[in-house]
Amino acid sequence: LKEIIPNLRIFMEERYTDTKYESSEVTTKDAGSVLEVSQQCCKFLLSKLICAISSKSHPTVMMFEDLQWADENALDTIQTIIMDKTTRYCLFLCSYRDNDSDPNDHVTAMFDRIQVQGAQLLNIRLGSSEKEAVNSLVSETLCLPLSLCRPLSAIVHKKTGGVMLFVINFVNSLHEEGLIEFSLSTCRWEFDLEKIKLRDISGDIAEHLTERISRLPKLVLAGMKIAACLGATFDITILERAITGN
Repeated sequence: LKEIIPNLRIFMEERYTDTKYESSEVTTKDAGSVLEVSQQCCKFLLSKLICAISSKSHPTVMMFEDLQWADENALDTIQTIIMDKTTRYCLFLCSYRDNDSDPNDHVTAMFDRIQVQGAQLLNIRLGSSEKEAVNSLVSETLCLPLSLCRPLSAIVHKKTGGVMLFVINFVNSLHEEGLIEFSLSTCRWEFDLEKIKLRDISGDIAEHLTERISRLPKLVLAGMKIAACLGATFDITILERAITGN
């Protein structure tokens, strides 16, 4: 657990050391079983940790986001934590995009297994935001009255379909492109509605993120490509040397 949650080291005494296997002790034949046992132990300890920190006076809320991108092992871990009968005073919130995955996929299968085992599930389907909600967001962001933001928010809502992720990223991109900027003469945020009307936005999240990434500086893009080749974790000095050509 200390590898997953490093701050646990602050609370754990030195005598609780990790059990590590020497390479000579584990054969290729046993490697799979050792890994499986290690994963099961980790899931069990995570469940007990959540059980230990949740109480009637201090309930716990856990949020699992973007489950459509989770693998089978991650989903199995979440299921183990949720179905631990010793855990009380804990609320689990799970979110995923059903349009990014097949209705009969592994996420839905996990919820079915949890429900079969007796857990109470409440399914809340979140749709697109209404025009007034988008207008309130734009108004608070630009510190302008609702009436002044309504023409801008109407365009934003029409182009994004009210999907909040697209709304936020679209408004940010308008600022980056200079279509929304702060005026020193009027001391307020101003926007060019005619140019914003001509601005296109992708309705697909993958294309939307790809477009935003493509606008990054060339050096940053090169660093991201090299980092992707190095893997999930790497020494930052290796990336620096690769970018600088040393």
